[in-house]
Amino acid sequence: GNLATQAEIDNGDAITDYQYAIENGETVDSSYLMEYDSYEIDLGASTGYTWNTWLGRSGVGTGINSSLNYIWYDDEIYRPYSSDVRENYDQWLPINKLWTSASFDTRDLNYNPSKGVYLNQRFTFTGGFLPSTRDYIRSSTTGDAYFTLVDDTFGESFRVKTVLGFHTNLSFILPQFGGALAATDADLLYIDGMTVALGWPRVLGGQSRWDSRVNLTMPIFEQFLWF
Repeated sequence: GNLATQAEIDNGDAITDYQYAIENGETVDSSYLMEYDSYEIDLGASTGYTWNTWLGRSGVGTGINSSLNYIWYDDEIYRPYSSDVRENYDQWLPINKLWTSASFDTRDLNYNPSKGVYLNQRFTFTGGFLPSTRDYIRSSTTGDAYFTLVDDTFGESFRVKTVLGFHTNLSFILPQFGGALAATDADLLYIDGMTVALGWPRVLGGQSRWDSRVNLTMPIFEQFLWF
């Protein structure tokens, strides 16, 4: 077929091979990746409300975030494949986000809970009708559940407590309304093998991610330190 012109790409009538590959779940092999420095000045405001009911705590929230992002790399050595990174080179560009969330919480404590569930759905709208050099929608669905397996005292002061916890998160990066998708690896989903997808190899630039884990914890000092 005919090759798309830059004007067609800029108008949203066509997409690049890179964008097509990313939207279809492809990732760039690590041997072709480069490093760059990214700096951000950020300012945000948020509000929310929580209702306490006999079932649990229900909450809603919303907020807006504005930032200036600066990217630098050695342009005599590297040429990033992502046009969004290239356009951000050596200049401050605006990124504006509007987010909204809803949650349901029955945990006994927000930190180190021993029982209860936590559910949260959050949407982040970046760009779109907001002036921004990034355009995408992020959906993040989180579910946690906690169960106390053992809670006994032996002797006068020796206490044994174990808590079983389940965590799952399903996230997507979606095009903005109208089909625009402009994002760098810093905006897209990732796996670092430590805090996200423990033990899995490092992956950058994803548009979908399902991260689940099971934890068995015991308190050393119950209000401060668990392992």
